[in-house]
Amino acid sequence: MCQAFWRVIPALFIIALESPAQPTRWKQPPPRILEAVEAAATPEVLRSPRSARFLMARWERLLPLERLARPYLGLAGNRIDPKTYSRHAGYGIEELRIRERATLRERVVKLPKGLVGQPVWSGDGRRFAFSVVTQRGVELWVGDARTAAVKRMLGPRLCTTRYRGFGWNPDGDRLVVRLVPENRRRPAKRPAIPPGPNVQQAAGGASPVYTYSDLLRDDHDDALFRHYMGHELAWIDIATGKLTVFGKEAVYNRVTMSPDGRHLCVQRTKEPFLRDVPSFRFMEEIEGWRDDGTVLKKLHARQMNEFPWRMKQPQTLPHYYWDPLQPATLVWTAPPSGTGAGRRQAVLASWKAPFRSGGWKPITHTDHPIVGLQFLVTGELLVAEYDSKRRHNVTWLVERGGARRKLWDLPYDQWYGHPGYGMFLRLQSGFSVLRVHDGKLWLRGRGATPKGDRPFLDRLDLKTLESERVWQCSGERYEEVTDLLAADGSKLLISSETPIRPADWYELDLKTGKRRRVTSGGDPSPYLADVDKTFVTYARKDGVPLSATLYVPKRRPKGKRLPLIVWAYPQQYNSKKTAGEVVGSPHEWVRPSAESILWLTRLGYAVMDEAAIPVVSDLERANDRLVEEFVLGAKAAVEEAVRRGIADRDRVMIAGHSYGGFMVATLLAHTNLFRAGISRSGFFNTTLVPFGFQDERRTLWKARDVYVRSSPFMHADKIDEPLLLMHGEKDENGNCFPIQSERLFHAIKGCGGRARLVMLPFEGHAYRGKETIHHVLAETAAWCERWLGPADGPAPKRR
Repeated sequence: MCQAFWRVIPALFIIALESPAQPTRWKQPPPRILEAVEAAATPEVLRSPRSARFLMARWERLLPLERLARPYLGLAGNRIDPKTYSRHAGYGIEELRIRERATLRERVVKLPKGLVGQPVWSGDGRRFAFSVVTQRGVELWVGDARTAAVKRMLGPRLCTTRYRGFGWNPDGDRLVVRLVPENRRRPAKRPAIPPGPNVQQAAGGASPVYTYSDLLRDDHDDALFRHYMGHELAWIDIATGKLTVFGKEAVYNRVTMSPDGRHLCVQRTKEPFLRDVPSFRFMEEIEGWRDDGTVLKKLHARQMNEFPWRMKQPQTLPHYYWDPLQPATLVWTAPPSGTGAGRRQAVLASWKAPFRSGGWKPITHTDHPIVGLQFLVTGELLVAEYDSKRRHNVTWLVERGGARRKLWDLPYDQWYGHPGYGMFLRLQSGFSVLRVHDGKLWLRGRGATPKGDRPFLDRLDLKTLESERVWQCSGERYEEVTDLLAADGSKLLISSETPIRPADWYELDLKTGKRRRVTSGGDPSPYLADVDKTFVTYARKDGVPLSATLYVPKRRPKGKRLPLIVWAYPQQYNSKKTAGEVVGSPHEWVRPSAESILWLTRLGYAVMDEAAIPVVSDLERANDRLVEEFVLGAKAAVEEAVRRGIADRDRVMIAGHSYGGFMVATLLAHTNLFRAGISRSGFFNTTLVPFGFQDERRTLWKARDVYVRSSPFMHADKIDEPLLLMHGEKDENGNCFPIQSERLFHAIKGCGGRARLVMLPFEGHAYRGKETIHHVLAETAAWCERWLGPADGPAPKRR
């Protein structure tokens, strides 16, 4: 026994070296990455309803970790800041400017102290409104578009725990606000000893649900939800500041105003609250109101069993829309119901306020759920239904009298030959309708081609259904139409960008070809200017065309092969034909996200970004060949990078986030293509999500073998390449609870594999904290250097 003990000592020493204690300090990435990540964000352009002015909003890029660390309450799928009655840990605008399109004059908006939220234009474009989160609560501010002056309209009483908290009336002279009741007391503290156990009961009958986070657990949580989600509805007059409460305290959901500004469609949550689903699946009542709070009609009472449990299932709930061309008429869509001979079609119907007599008047019926509804300025409607058996979207042109014609019948994932989408015209009321000129519907689309996207502008003759191309991106830059500046389409507003310069907006005269720049997208980013970006196409072994974008440092010596990181996120497809369609453009501007893998190019590594990993499957058997599909796509990507002389075959790493992280572990378990892997916020044991994952419609008990075979956790003994696992400790994604990474790490460790687990405090599914982003990039860079070697050095020896 003594001799055996001493033989084990060297092995224990090696294990200690391979598994160092977890770091107790935040790390920073190499300086070349750090300077790029901390650069200011590019402004977001928010155009006014008629594109006369632009708000240029520069958002903060990284959040201080102390903001993420603030206490929050998780209530029915919502994370809220109980101190301010707002959503937890939001981003804020650091700089806001107004730019006139006609004169190009620019004014700086003097922002108040606090966390400034997204500005919202009034329907007439005269004003804009925004919220400001302060230490005491959320305020409401309004700005004058002509002078850039702003004023506070409401002190810290705005409730934004679930919704934005305000909305413009069509006339632009008042706002409807969600109001924290005055002098509201703080809720009671949770009792140290609960009044009794928490009990749930299954009374028979299947009721499958997905896994969700932050659900209500007991009566005290119910009381907290009622307190923090409950609010009053009020009008605030812009000229006088007068506040008029018209809706007593309740848990209001969606509240929309009619085009005449005198009626509302109000949705509010009904009790009892549910314990196994988030609040968007709670029961609710839908009512028609006058603007003084008078209830005119109870339109619908939604029950729990109306909600589809499958995450990918098409929308089957009743939906309500205000007709933008009528003063106060609601349009209602109801899903199909029943089966067999008793099956009823989906219904589209309307009802004019004050909803006194006649009831809903049918407009048209469809065989499948209605998933899209748009109004043409000429009065017709575009109605889209989804045929789940064929996976097709079918679009109809519907007359008000009910007559209809089929416009398109396309696979839901088809981009080649896609006709595009209607262009919107913003009405004075703030509502939007589709543009039509001389009987022709304006359409814009991405223009997907085998060489990349070439956005276009078409007009579709509504009588002949023939389409005419008016404009298309030449392909030398990435350009797309954002608005029509003339009803006949002779003048356009377009955005134009290159791989190293962010989008600028231009007026384009199609008759003369002249351009005039009307915005400045900010300084060109120099951080990827020393990187060659190449849009590549190739094919899987079975002939399915694929694509990716290769980023290669320009300083690479000619003929030298580099270590390569492949970043991917798999996608489900209906057929090999649509799986092979190329989406994206080599001419789009590249500004990587803060935690992007692309920053590794600044250390000399090559990166293959957005490598296509299609999963081609039948809808009802989505994951039967999941592993084989992953392997086919990954092999093709590596072979292409090697064939081009870019990648050193022995120094390739695979990386991904969420479902991409799942893919990483799967490929390490079932192939020897990669030297190592990086998985961020992934999921690995599908038996923990037994009612479906990704596009899987079958439950664990209906497809046990599929769940087990698809789970990397079940094959942890085969993961013999080093795997870096990173995960937010507060991940709210239903598939990707933190336990997924923790359990896979322990499984790999227990089976003798190599892995590193980094759990990120306060972070959710996406990483946002400044210290977190720095640390994630530092871990990523160190992992690449350890297992691939320095970009300009030799490969490390295999261990």
